Amino acid sequence: MAPVATTAFAATEPTFPSTSDAPIYLVDGNDNIQYAAGTELPWNPPLNAHISAVPALDYLGSDEPYRLPYVAGAEQFITFISDPGHERARADWKAYGVLWSLNGKGALLPNVNPTYQYNGLPGQAALKTTGGTYSLGVAYVKDTGQTVVAAYFTAINVDPTVGTWKFATPVPATDVATTTALTANPTSLTAGGSTTLTATVSATGKTVAGDVEFFEGSTSLGSATLANGAATKSVPVATAAVHTYTVKFLGKTVGSDKFLASTSAAVTVTATAPASKQSTTTSLSASPTSVATGAKTTLTATVTPSAATGNVQFFEGTKLLGSGSVSGGKASLAVTVGSAGSHSYTAKFVANDTHNESTSAVAKVTAISKKFTKAVKPTISGTAKVGKKLTAKVKAWSPKATFKYQWFAGGKAIKAATKSTYKLTKSQKGKKITVKVTGSATGYVSVSLTSKATAKVT
Repeated sequence: MAPVATTAFAATEPTFPSTSDAPIYLVDGNDNIQYAAGTELPWNPPLNAHISAVPALDYLGSDEPYRLPYVAGAEQFITFISDPGHERARADWKAYGVLWSLNGKGALLPNVNPTYQYNGLPGQAALKTTGGTYSLGVAYVKDTGQTVVAAYFTAINVDPTVGTWKFATPVPATDVATTTALTANPTSLTAGGSTTLTATVSATGKTVAGDVEFFEGSTSLGSATLANGAATKSVPVATAAVHTYTVKFLGKTVGSDKFLASTSAAVTVTATAPASKQSTTTSLSASPTSVATGAKTTLTATVTPSAATGNVQFFEGTKLLGSGSVSGGKASLAVTVGSAGSHSYTAKFVANDTHNESTSAVAKVTAISKKFTKAVKPTISGTAKVGKKLTAKVKAWSPKATFKYQWFAGGKAIKAATKSTYKLTKSQKGKKITVKVTGSATGYVSVSLTSKATAKVT
């Protein structure tokens, strides 16, 4: 699209807004060539021409350089015109385009031509007539377009009536060299302990902002955000060896400063084996212990001492089902019980530099294919009054079942209230009472049903 004559425009070129989620530039949609700063554009472009927003060079993707950066959680994008400061308030927009799906990628060359924003009130035609300063850009949205997740926009000055306009162009960022240093404390310890890595990123005369990523060798240990140019990370040191760490500043553009990436020199931490390993014990439980064929049960291993770290392997017979990391003395794994009958599981804590191996006793789970043909919710008889006794009544199930009871007050289980009757106490006053009955029979899947609630206890 060709720019218009200078004499047709009276407004000044605006300043690029610092509140945009990224710098953007405008390009001619016919050839994707960027418009130069100070270019004046007509309100109604020539046929088949449009204006597109593209990201600043820092955000160019390796495969599709004209996509705006994607933001997690965004579902669609929409172009818009708003008053400055109202870009993220969908209800305040002056005009907007149509909703487009993102499909997990950033918007590709979105059309921000003002005449394309034909929805909303007062609408783009009125904006052309009145002129003024507006924000023009692209919003990433969710909830069918109602919630703004991110906004990429520039400022425009519109010449009244004529509608010619100038847009703000970001000031190119200046490269700023950075230096990244790394320290570890302590630098020697017993295996099984941890060290704290501290990254410091500096630049002459400036405070550096952005993220750093920590590494052991080539393995990433995770990232952290700088605060006043520094970031820390606590790292467990599980094995007896010399461990080598580095940290990389990932680079970031802040205003007119483009802080360049840099990597620290390596630091080493020496971990020695403890004088003797601690012994461990491992127990295993399964919940539930009776399931329908094809359903899941959760295996939970408890390792003593609880300070032990490492992994637990779960087995059915000699078959390894999977593993889990120990945290707070526990590790768990959900498994599918695939066939009818009894299944036997064990858990093995895997030995490491600080703790010896141990294996649990067998935990059994029964998978059942039969289901009750008749199961009836319990009812409660009696008066909901402090000092009165309530009774759980259960009609016959088919086949005949054995029942277990649990009483609840206000939706919370009452401790030790596991009989068919319960005498109300002052602590239940003002709460509604329910009872859950679990029916079981040999060869059948257990079923739990809960009664309707009583009136509030008086």
